[in-house]
Amino acid sequence: MSYRTTRRVLADYEAWAIEKHLLPDDENDRGAARQWRERIDILLYARSDFLEKRDPTYWRSGDVHELLMQYCAPRQVDAWDLLTHAPSTVRDFLTFLDATGRLHPGSTRVSTLLKELDRLSPKFPAAMADESRWQLAKRILTAALADGISVGDEDALDRWAEKFSTLDAAARRPVLGPLLDDDPRFGTGLVVTHDGQVAVLLPTQMMPCKHKVWPDARCVCGECSEPAPVPELELPGNAELAAAIAGYGSGLLRRLVALADWIGPAGRPVDNHGELTRDGVRDAASFFEFLPFGETTSTANTRMRGLPRLGRLWRIALEFGVLELRNGLVVPGPALALAESVLGGDAAPDEALALWQGIFDDACTPIRPWENKQEDPLQEWMAHWPPRFLGYLLTQSLHGEDVSFAAAMTEVLLQDTDRIPPDDEEVFAEMAAFIVRVALGYVAEHGGVEVSGDATATAPPDGVIATMRSLDIEPSVLGPASGMRVRLTDLGRYAMRQQLS
Repeated sequence: MSYRTTRRVLADYEAWAIEKHLLPDDENDRGAARQWRERIDILLYARSDFLEKRDPTYWRSGDVHELLMQYCAPRQVDAWDLLTHAPSTVRDFLTFLDATGRLHPGSTRVSTLLKELDRLSPKFPAAMADESRWQLAKRILTAALADGISVGDEDALDRWAEKFSTLDAAARRPVLGPLLDDDPRFGTGLVVTHDGQVAVLLPTQMMPCKHKVWPDARCVCGECSEPAPVPELELPGNAELAAAIAGYGSGLLRRLVALADWIGPAGRPVDNHGELTRDGVRDAASFFEFLPFGETTSTANTRMRGLPRLGRLWRIALEFGVLELRNGLVVPGPALALAESVLGGDAAPDEALALWQGIFDDACTPIRPWENKQEDPLQEWMAHWPPRFLGYLLTQSLHGEDVSFAAAMTEVLLQDTDRIPPDDEEVFAEMAAFIVRVALGYVAEHGGVEVSGDATATAPPDGVIATMRSLDIEPSVLGPASGMRVRLTDLGRYAMRQQLS
């Protein structure tokens, strides 16, 4: 699940909390209401980012302990009154999931999760106060708070961190404590902070700026290179682009609506993985012609992981709210009406383009781990290739000219030569070409690119096939083609400008 899914769940949770009178009244106490929202945001996004629990509706035994005792206690400062309210916030959120039928079918029963919470709650204050467990960020930010610095005041935190960085190891010890024993270099490194995170830049790293640690952080050294300016583009207006979506637009969006129509208002059952049952997978694969070549409904794989095209369509539908899981069923979601109005040309242009852009951004990256599956560094690395390819394509086709696929791939790969093992250069180049070809297939179906010339797929080497299957990608749709040419449509150029802005 993505941040998009989490935001949608949080919006529904807030509406439920207002109905249950759990959310402080904005008019009477804006500070408490803001703190309430920030507190649940911190818990759910930390659960996703630090604990790699991507789905906010999927909770198993041990998850409550992991969130409170292994994340909050050693890492989180008490700027949002977590000490007092974190357990009750988790309790309210789990109750919301249960009461609204949003709890993932594979989750542990909420009654069991709440018993786990009851056992932990009396221990939580002591765990939060146990300095022997505190990690770097909690130590630094707690010290800054004690000096009257607000965690949300980036300028003040930068000044505080700069001053702290001038201290020697002995002067830092009251704050860093046993961390200095674990790594004495913390006594001399440069301390930097960003968005609640803390890093120590060690003298040997030659990284004087937090911008080099967190790309979205601002430069504080004045020496970081500025990002390349977004090219000037001549594009149709938003109304014309929205009309293009409804006209020749997005086959991918049409498939999402067709999937919701196939599901039907009554919904269809899902298994404990939150996927269609075996019979449902078989029926859907047959209906949408997603069966691999030579297979029939009686021989086909009955799990979505064995049918990547169906699995991807399913994941996108859930992520964008065209479908949602409720009470052990998959049912049409709140975004279905918008998707239908976009395709019908009735949606407001800005809404139509926002939905189209979101799906485009997703289509650019064909590599996605399944829910709560730990990410592989190889996945993260290869996920950069399609956006880089499309970014390069934009610079070479400002007016929508077509570009040689092979030439563009060469330029993209040259950006990564220092990270590719010399002995594996050929295999990595082929993998990159295949990954980009998969992404282009989705982007073309979505109306973002057009492919011409010799685009005939060839069989990838066995080693590449094995890697693709490990990443849930169907090898039969892969294969570089030397004569293939690619161009961005007006919608594709619009989407890339939005990405790069």
